[in-house]
Amino acid sequence: MRSEKKHHMWIDYCRLIAIIFVIINHSNEEINLNPIGKSSVLLEFIGRMGVPIFLILTGYLMINREYDKNNAIHQFVKNNLLNVCYSAIFWTIVFSLYAFFFLQSTTDGLIKDLIFQQRPLPQMWYIQILPIIYAFIPLLSLAKKKLPSYLLGTLVVGIIMLSVGNYISTFSENKYIPFQWNFNGSWSLVFIMISLMFFGSYLDKFGSKKLFITFIVGNSLILLCLGGLLLMHLPLQNIYSSFWYDQPLIFISGATITVFLFVFLKRLTNESHNNLRLEKLISLLAKLSYGVYALHYVILLLVIKLINPAHGIKNSLILAAIVVILSFAVTYVASKIPKMPKFILLIKK
Repeated sequence: MRSEKKHHMWIDYCRLIAIIFVIINHSNEEINLNPIGKSSVLLEFIGRMGVPIFLILTGYLMINREYDKNNAIHQFVKNNLLNVCYSAIFWTIVFSLYAFFFLQSTTDGLIKDLIFQQRPLPQMWYIQILPIIYAFIPLLSLAKKKLPSYLLGTLVVGIIMLSVGNYISTFSENKYIPFQWNFNGSWSLVFIMISLMFFGSYLDKFGSKKLFITFIVGNSLILLCLGGLLLMHLPLQNIYSSFWYDQPLIFISGATITVFLFVFLKRLTNESHNNLRLEKLISLLAKLSYGVYALHYVILLLVIKLINPAHGIKNSLILAAIVVILSFAVTYVASKIPKMPKFILLIKK
């Protein structure tokens, strides 16, 4: 079991890449939906990689801990789980009020936002589901330690069932797969998110060159087949709408790119320690990534209102770059407010 306090520079780089992917995705969705072109679909696919990276990193850092010793679970609840819960409640209230006063949400909409019946802003799905995911972390850790083969087998079988069901439902528009077999909905998403975290707990295994190459090549072939099927048989609109985190094309791609980043960036950061200023900057920005995730959509909407960007991949990337810079700047300033509660931006000292 690794130490909880050890700092991993490669993780900081991964967090920055992940939050940039997320902002690219949301920028694309705001200005490139009508009409949907190949560039829109490509940016949507790239942008969807951000969340799997975050989840796999969470599993890497938190599942391989000793939760069955001393006061570990109590500390986890106090320092991690409760903060995530408080954060979900805080941002739900803030953004529900923002939607009501600035986005012309109705009173009925405000009530639904406040009681978690709908999302006040698109990024809130992740913030609101995170407490559920975090609650499973000690259970996954203990199960991995006590019942590794049973847990792994259950997750593998579940992922195969979910993948087959989702792919058939994508092509048949839910005509031939019953709801229960398809696992379509929030709990399928929870299952995949938990599976990605569990996968992250095995990242160190991919330090082996042979396993790394086998994994990358094997997954690439699977993704080539899955992507080819979509491109040959579905219009762009249907492909675009199928890009969600419980779809195999997304979670397999996310796992593949994270393993690649793990091996490449870990080797790069181990070999290069010359630019301490850059490393300090990257580490600072990485600490702000959750706050950036929470705040970036409001900043995105404000920037769009101010500059009214045109449709197109170039404009999406420019818009994303502006939002990235402003989001980090605003989050950094917010982090300097005295006595800022830990759960607002989830910044650990």
